[in-house]
Amino acid sequence: MTDSGKDIKELLKLKFVPTKEQQQIIEFPLVAQGVPQPLLVVAGAGSGKTATMSTRAAYAVATRQVDAGQILGLTFTRKAAAELREKLVEAIPKQSSDELDFGQLPVSTTYNAFALGVVQEFGSLIGLPTNLVHMDSAASWQLMNDIVQGWTEPLPERSMNTLTEDALRLREDIANQGMDVATARRRLEQMNSRFDLAIADHPRGPKLWISGQNVNNGRLLLLGLIEEFDRRKAETGRTDFADQVLMATRIVKESPHVVATLRERHRAVFLDEFQDTSVAQMEFLAQLFHDHPVTAVGDPNQAIYGWRGASAGALDDFHLRFSRHADTERSTLCLSTSWRNAQRILEVANSVAAPLRVIAKKRKRIESPKLESMEEALLGEVSVDYELSENEQITRIADFVEHARSELEGKNGSLASVAVLCRRRSLIPLVLQAVRDRGIPAETVGADGLLFHPAVADLRAYLRASTDIGDSPALLRLLIKLRLGTDDLWKLGRLASRCARGKTGERSPALLSEAVDRVEEADLSEAGTFRVRRLAAQLQELRGAAGWSIVDQIARARIISGLERDAVVTGEHQQVAEVLDTLTNFAASYQDSNPHPTMQGFLSWLEAAEAREGGLSLPHVQPDPNAVQVMTVHASKGLEWDAVAVADLELTAFPSYRSPKSAKKVEDEWVSPLPESGIPGQKGWWEDYRSLPYPIRGDAEVLPHEDIWSAELKATAAGELLRQDIGAYLLAEERRLAYVAFTRARMRLGLFGSWLGSGATPRYPSMFLMEASKVTGVVTYIHPSPQEEELIKEQRALNEYSFPEPPDNVTKALQSSAWLVREERKAPASTRSAALAQLGSELSKDIEALLSERTQIERYRSLDLERRSATDVLAAVADSDWTFSATQLPRLVGNEGLWMELRRPLPQKPGHGAVIGTAFHQWVETTLRRAAADDLEAEDYPQLGLSEKDHVILKRLQQNFASLAWIHDASAIALEVPFSFAHQGVLLRGRIDAVLEVPGQSEQWLIDWKTGRAPSDHGNDSRLVDYLIQLGTYVLAWKDNTTAPLRAQLVFLGDSVPQVVTLEELEDAYLHRYGKPWDLLDALSAFSDRLRQVPGA
Repeated sequence: MTDSGKDIKELLKLKFVPTKEQQQIIEFPLVAQGVPQPLLVVAGAGSGKTATMSTRAAYAVATRQVDAGQILGLTFTRKAAAELREKLVEAIPKQSSDELDFGQLPVSTTYNAFALGVVQEFGSLIGLPTNLVHMDSAASWQLMNDIVQGWTEPLPERSMNTLTEDALRLREDIANQGMDVATARRRLEQMNSRFDLAIADHPRGPKLWISGQNVNNGRLLLLGLIEEFDRRKAETGRTDFADQVLMATRIVKESPHVVATLRERHRAVFLDEFQDTSVAQMEFLAQLFHDHPVTAVGDPNQAIYGWRGASAGALDDFHLRFSRHADTERSTLCLSTSWRNAQRILEVANSVAAPLRVIAKKRKRIESPKLESMEEALLGEVSVDYELSENEQITRIADFVEHARSELEGKNGSLASVAVLCRRRSLIPLVLQAVRDRGIPAETVGADGLLFHPAVADLRAYLRASTDIGDSPALLRLLIKLRLGTDDLWKLGRLASRCARGKTGERSPALLSEAVDRVEEADLSEAGTFRVRRLAAQLQELRGAAGWSIVDQIARARIISGLERDAVVTGEHQQVAEVLDTLTNFAASYQDSNPHPTMQGFLSWLEAAEAREGGLSLPHVQPDPNAVQVMTVHASKGLEWDAVAVADLELTAFPSYRSPKSAKKVEDEWVSPLPESGIPGQKGWWEDYRSLPYPIRGDAEVLPHEDIWSAELKATAAGELLRQDIGAYLLAEERRLAYVAFTRARMRLGLFGSWLGSGATPRYPSMFLMEASKVTGVVTYIHPSPQEEELIKEQRALNEYSFPEPPDNVTKALQSSAWLVREERKAPASTRSAALAQLGSELSKDIEALLSERTQIERYRSLDLERRSATDVLAAVADSDWTFSATQLPRLVGNEGLWMELRRPLPQKPGHGAVIGTAFHQWVETTLRRAAADDLEAEDYPQLGLSEKDHVILKRLQQNFASLAWIHDASAIALEVPFSFAHQGVLLRGRIDAVLEVPGQSEQWLIDWKTGRAPSDHGNDSRLVDYLIQLGTYVLAWKDNTTAPLRAQLVFLGDSVPQVVTLEELEDAYLHRYGKPWDLLDALSAFSDRLRQVPGA
């Protein structure tokens, strides 16, 4: 090391002094004596790897080893890539000077995006089409499903949807190994030859190998589907993620020119989360960047993505693949100081990771360092709580959350951040409800939670029940939400059975939908009949939209179901709208990428996505910093909180495995069912159509059980060896997952489980929980092995259901509001305020307004028809504190005829322009909330209720929006902001489209989007006053929220190019036309005076 840590801090203007480990990594040369120096960094959890890598990059620039623009950083997710880029950009400009050129910025992107870029830029050199179209997962699923539906050759005996998923997963696994289908077929046929030999070698016990060969034959049958899939895809010029790395690898193998170009362009390469790269990614990167200044960073203890294709030997193979001359020991450095975890948490994490280090030593593989705490680290707290029932487990988790929020303090004095990590996604809604019942905000976050959000599940139930009359489970979900009593539910079931027998007495399958449609025959309670009849009408209306597009059907279901309306009561409207928007986005993508999309096909795709470990992503929104975050353990990778609760720490749940059972009974005690080795035996690929056999994978050398093929091994011993070796390999991945979960906590860690879940058999505590309980200082409670009486009592409790269920927050609020409104209607006006105060300020305002409006409508209706003039309406308005919108106001000034609209007529069909305007405003809001300029594609957003012609108009509006030069760098301060304010007795309300912060501008930009054409001459335009009043009221309203200067403007997007008109330009036009300056307050005062001059007011 040439510099001290303090020298590096001063050179790079850092806020910290690098440790000796960090200093070694920062100073490790990119090139030494003309020879590139690849470097492998093994970084433990929370050891500051991103900060160290960005500092290494900054040091390389500061010492003139490389220019900033020649740095390439690759990682796995767009979020991680953005964070890496931010760190690189933050670090590098700090040491800028007149002598150094920092004009260019580093490149940071995902592994797949980099491969796609290579294909797009250089694909034509090897004959690839230049107009390749990317297929998303929905399009891939539909294409494969179409192939399966029409396939006439033999296939494994499984459902159509399962075969679709099997084929796609197998294709994915083949691509992750860097193989094409022909290579996979050849190797699978070689596997069959091995099976034949093993069967011949074990004539007395061939069952193990016969079962393995049967599954392998199933894989060979699935290859036919995959070949047809690839053929159709190629015919239409489409590609997907599985293709991109293979195509990029082919390009760099066949074109030395491309390799030279990219190596010159990227003189320093940083590979993040390297332990999760696949064999195919490794081959591509090594082909391109071997013997090049590459820094790979990873942690073998955080390799948790083997199930999605990560290579088991990525870190071990790094030097072999990237460096022919490197001193392996010298060019492998470690980061072992945890900057995140308190001491006790670190002790528990090291304890659960200890067996992983033993395995690494035994097999001579890269070993993750044992983490050490920093000198100033606090002690921290770890608790273990293993309860009798799952309900008690959830209650203890809620206790943990409540105590952590009240007892801990977050960064900079803020509220402590808390998360609950679940191994099973099914536990998430139960935890959310328990936490929210304590009055604590909680939200689901992570990459796989969309389909498990309650609003999405409810909307899917509406769609399923209306699409398939035989889908009784979906209909039952909707009926339960109606809070019917047990008697009503029983009667509906009896009616369904009677309908199934029919007039002839022959029994057909009972359809709950038929009972719902004939509810009058069920003799339900009055309330039950009303609710079921309403549900039947809703479903009938949805069925009437069956010929509409998928997106339009979803839009209709959103309106009919009232899910977003109900969410207003609980304050969750924003979140519910966002998750339903995201589901609609997936539907639009599915619809646009399929030649013959159907709702049934879309619902089948959702069902397949739900079964996948990745699921579908929730909307990319900033989590609420005050909310408890609940997610899967996999989704927590890369995150951290002050306190973390880890749930599901029971055998068969965490670690997850299929057999043996979760516990066994010995005399009167429930004990661990695992063998003495503590390893649950599993067969893995041996019985899984979707996975390639270990022996033919590219990382076969680091995978288990080559010994089972020995002719000298008896069949029984071979079977046990197979299960134990695969079981040990899969258990190690679960252990790594536990390590990831435990190291997310900064100050407090709670580990939870329960003997009982939804089944009758107890579950023995997870070995991860038991190991943690033995660490000194860990507070532990483990309920004793349950006795028979306890099991019977808990089983009875599981079998007891209460109908209707206790009212949720929406129902409680509606019931309370309805009762108070009924009381208010009986009470004199003078006593209203006291009763309404019970509802809270916002709700009481709404109810007071509705009651007042009812009074005015009744007064109007009491007039003779001949006397229902505009003057009478004006009098009624003036007698009340009527509310006007900023859009209504300009139309009311000077035009008595338009006052008739204030009677609140029946809702009218929106105008054609209004429908398009609504769709466009929703799209803009979603776009700006996601705040990702790279994602400004119309296909990514909902387009609700529009015809083909409307879609063309909307597309033009979207393109004009995206062409605004300043929109890509603008950040949203506020979007769709409702407001109200009073001026001389007139209450004005409205909604501001957007307030933006634009780089380089001192003012905040207040925007009102217009989907029409801009006026050619402001001064002579009849809408001049309308625009002045609208923009003026928006400015008045927003000034209550800021002291910053404002620039208010209309943005017209209906022309061939966007047109921007500022408030100042409108005021100048008014002055030119009328010879006097515009004054909004004068206009409002005149309007208010006019109201009070109406006769009879």
